[in-house]
Amino acid sequence: MPSTLSRYEDVMNGTPTPKNASQRQIGGNKRLPRVSKTSVAKVKRELWEVCRKIVFFLYGNDCYTCDATNLQGSNRQCGHLPWPKSILPSLMKYDIRLLRTQCGRCNIWLSGNQVEGYKRMVEEIGQIEMDKLDAERRKVIPASIIDWLNRLEEYKKLLEKCV
Repeated sequence: MPSTLSRYEDVMNGTPTPKNASQRQIGGNKRLPRVSKTSVAKVKRELWEVCRKIVFFLYGNDCYTCDATNLQGSNRQCGHLPWPKSILPSLMKYDIRLLRTQCGRCNIWLSGNQVEGYKRMVEEIGQIEMDKLDAERRKVIPASIIDWLNRLEEYKKLLEKCV
């Protein structure tokens, strides 16, 4: 590795050398093109859009937790019920069993209106299924890009059946 003095001399002579030998490029100053990989964030964004479409198809434009009907635009939201998104494991944040159409008031101002959402979900799917979802929620399973891609593929197939 060149000393500080030799790097200074190289800079003064117009031929700078990198500090670290691993930064040197062989065969000229051209960089290799960066290989684009599918990022987890990109997959999650696409997965969320597919989830929203499925939820709005299944549950319509009426708020699940209050009497608001014919929701449109930014007032029609996809909310996490009966638990907030912050306490759900990674993959369950995009689980359509826990997503429902909500108005902005219930989803944002009432923090999801969790109590009413829980009551309505118990009426809809029963206490036994709610207990199963709760047990599944308590398991922390790390998700990889493969898991996200599999979920996305599964939901895209479901969306095709819906539409």
